[in-house]
Amino acid sequence: MRLDARGARLAALVCASLLLLATTQPWLDLVVRLAPGLPRTATQVQPPQVSWVAATAVVGALGLLGSLVRAPRLLPTVASLGLLASCAGVLLARGARPSGAGEVLSATTTPWYAVALASSVLAAALALLAQGLARSGRPVRGGDRTGDGPRATATLDPHELARRAQARAWSELSEGRDPTLGA
Repeated sequence: MRLDARGARLAALVCASLLLLATTQPWLDLVVRLAPGLPRTATQVQPPQVSWVAATAVVGALGLLGSLVRAPRLLPTVASLGLLASCAGVLLARGARPSGAGEVLSATTTPWYAVALASSVLAAALALLAQGLARSGRPVRGGDRTGDGPRATATLDPHELARRAQARAWSELSEGRDPTLGA
């Protein structure tokens, strides 16, 4: 199995979509007392940073989509920066409390916060990996990571393969063998 830049971008796009889904759900379970003497109220809310997380995730997702269709050098960078900003926003939202909520007696995160955190970290990592793979032009494979061996020729440029075949043919001719016989 191998992962190339396109596959990493697609996986990052799936993670960014999951992050966008998570921004529509509540991240905090709060138990608040609105005023002294009033009973406690349990409520689910989103921290104020969630709108920024959603906006930066959209920027990252649009950059990923653009880099899948056309690959100018700027779009993968925009995608990576947008998804890194989303990741930072999710981390900052952890300790945030909504303003005007009254006296907060207890606050716990919902599972949607964990989904947002995991998907933002994974999307940012995959976007950075895709950017690195696109620059190097080499896919990441399971197993053979050295690049030498019979599987390494599958990712070479067709012109490089033709050049190597021609060099082999000249070497065989120099050694007195006929390269057209195929033996």
